[in-house]
Amino acid sequence: MAKAPKATPAPIAPVSIRDADCFEQVLRDAERLLGLTITIHDRAEIFRDPAGLPLLPGVRRRHGHAFCSIGRNREAGYDDRCVAHCRDIVNATAFARRAPYTHLCWKGAQEVAIPVMRGEIHVATMFAGPFRHPKSSGAPRSGAFPDDVLAAYQSLPVSDARQLEAVGRILTTLGQGLLNHLDDLHRLHASDGTRRNDIRRFVSYRSQQEVGLDDLAVELGLSSSRTSHLVQEIFGMSFTEMMLQERMARARMLLVSSGYSVGTIAQRVGIPDEYYFNRAFKRRFGLPPGRYRTVHSSPGSARSVTG
Repeated sequence: MAKAPKATPAPIAPVSIRDADCFEQVLRDAERLLGLTITIHDRAEIFRDPAGLPLLPGVRRRHGHAFCSIGRNREAGYDDRCVAHCRDIVNATAFARRAPYTHLCWKGAQEVAIPVMRGEIHVATMFAGPFRHPKSSGAPRSGAFPDDVLAAYQSLPVSDARQLEAVGRILTTLGQGLLNHLDDLHRLHASDGTRRNDIRRFVSYRSQQEVGLDDLAVELGLSSSRTSHLVQEIFGMSFTEMMLQERMARARMLLVSSGYSVGTIAQRVGIPDEYYFNRAFKRRFGLPPGRYRTVHSSPGSARSVTG
C-alpha cells in the first residue's frame, strides 16, 4: 500500500515590519508578561513612521498607571513634581549611569528606569513599574497624601531585587530591538541607497543636539565639502536647511501632542533661542507656535506627553 504523501506545512506569515501598530503591541505584550506598566520618554523624538507620525500613542509617553494618575488635575503641583522628577532627574541619572537602575519616585513608589542608547546618544528612557518597597522605605505618609493615593500604594506589587534586575535586562534588550525595528521600518521606505539612509539616520538621531556639517562628515567618513555636496545632491537642500526642517517637524508634533511650553519644545528640538525658534516656526507654518497649538490641537491632547 502506497504511503500518503506528507502534508507540506503551511508557511508562517511573517510579521510585517511596515505595521506601525507592532510597536505598541510588543509593549503591551511585555507589560502583560512582566506584570507592570511601561512608559517611554522619547527624548530624541525618533519614534515616528516614515510619514513623520508618532509610532507611540500619547498615553504610552506619560505615566499611565492608576497610582501615577491619581491626583493629576486635582491636587496642585502633582504634575509639576512628576515632570521635575521623572523627566529631569531620572532621565539625567539614567544617562549618567548608562544602565538600568531603580529609583524611588516622590510619591514613594519604586520604578526601574532603563536608558535606551544609540552609541553615546541617549535616545529614550523606559520606565517600568510601579512597585511597593518591601520595607516601606519612602512610602507615602498618612496626612501628606490623600487617602486614595495611600490605598493605591498599598495595592502595588511588592518589589523583589532580582525581579527588578531582570526587568532592567529584559527591557534594555527590548529597547535596542525597538531601535533596530525602527531602522528597518525606515530602510524599507528608502528609495535610493545607503548614503541617504545614513544621512537621514544622523539627522533623526542628532537633530536635538548641537551638531554641524563637520559632525556628519565624520560619521560618513567624507570631507566636509564632499558631504555638503552629497546632501544637496540627494535631498535638494543644504545640511542646515535639512536640520531645521527636521526640528520644525518635531516641534509641530510636540505642539499638538504634548503639554510642554513653547520654550521647552524649542530646547527639546535643538533650538535654545526661543525668539529664533518662534520666527522660524512662523516662517515655515504661517502661525507662531502658541497659535498653531490652539488651532490644531484636539481637545485634551495638550497634556499627553508630560510626567
